Amino acid sequence: PLALIFMYLGLLSAHAAIEAKPGKRRRTYALGFPVMMTLMVLTKESFLVLLPALVLYDLYLKAEENEGFFKNLFRNIGTVVYEAVLFLACMAVIVFYSGTSSTGYAGVDESYKALDYLKGMWMICKGELSVYLVVFLLVFLVQIVLSVLYLKGKVSFSDAPKLFVKKRLYELAITVYAAAFQILLHAKSGMSERYLIPTITWLLIYVFCFAFPLWSELLRNLAAGGAVETEKEDIEEGKRADKKTSAGKRAFPHLVCALLSCIWLIFMVATTNVHATCLNYVYVCSNNTLMLLRLNELAQANGGEDCKIIVCADYGEWNLAISAFMEELYGVPEVYSLSKHDPYNDISEDRYLIEGEGERTLTIPEADIYVTQSEFLTIKMQDHKIDHSKMQQETFANYIVFSR
Repeated sequence: PLALIFMYLGLLSAHAAIEAKPGKRRRTYALGFPVMMTLMVLTKESFLVLLPALVLYDLYLKAEENEGFFKNLFRNIGTVVYEAVLFLACMAVIVFYSGTSSTGYAGVDESYKALDYLKGMWMICKGELSVYLVVFLLVFLVQIVLSVLYLKGKVSFSDAPKLFVKKRLYELAITVYAAAFQILLHAKSGMSERYLIPTITWLLIYVFCFAFPLWSELLRNLAAGGAVETEKEDIEEGKRADKKTSAGKRAFPHLVCALLSCIWLIFMVATTNVHATCLNYVYVCSNNTLMLLRLNELAQANGGEDCKIIVCADYGEWNLAISAFMEELYGVPEVYSLSKHDPYNDISEDRYLIEGEGERTLTIPEADIYVTQSEFLTIKMQDHKIDHSKMQQETFANYIVFSR
């Protein structure tokens, strides 16, 4: 969510720069866009692939009436060059430092073939993302219908027909690029919970910032009769002093609506009191939140700060996340990670070390609480003569918690 917040602050800065009068205030807002983009990619690496789409969106806002793409590009060359250098520098670190031979359970690397990625993307599209893609396709079909009606002279818009079609294709290209690359990054691991939010956000941007302004213009034209033709004549005669595009003015309130929708998504993922009304993908994450709350209650009943917990999740990142939550939010520092990838390992480690803490280990019999996602930990418990069937057992989605 933090990277998403930086992304939205950057978009709001871009919109504010369009709305502000020429001068210091406009330059300040304009500076906010590259600053927020930098913070965004440094906060979450997966947002790096969104950077080209965001730059194209910024250019879309700054385009003047009837201005070609390349003229607009060169007029804003400073921002474009900075973002390009930022993008290439971050990609260079990933390719030459982190490497592409083994990026782990997510990302793009040499372990997967192109067909495997396509299959993974298809599974995501027909899974938890399907509802949003259907909404996007319905809105896109409306855009096609409006384009056909306009070209046939059935409805009127302020743009010339050729420019009108170019804008619709430009909007589609930005959205498809942003969504497709986010889906590609998660083709190996699948996409669920908070990882859905960046893709859903771009689909919301398409609906609120591209489609709705066009629909509102159509409604105004139908209500006002020849108002659009008058505006076009005024532009041709040079009566409008401010030459900047009205796209920003039309899209700005809709961007705010998209921001509010995004906040709603984060709220639904983070809260635990509205599960029945959440969409399917929230189920797992909300149950994880319930598990953390319950884990804190069990820890307090088993000695509080002295309670010792062993976590054996499917991925080491999840072990680390649970350790961080328990220590930072609830003050329970004795949370140890047990790797399931080493069948001979019986020693768990404290992987979340804050300043002043030294390395600590814990054997399986010493723990008060056990958190697992597979039989690996329960088998280890049996090896150490720990009868987990006699322990208190609670299930939260794909987690099982055993407590003494």
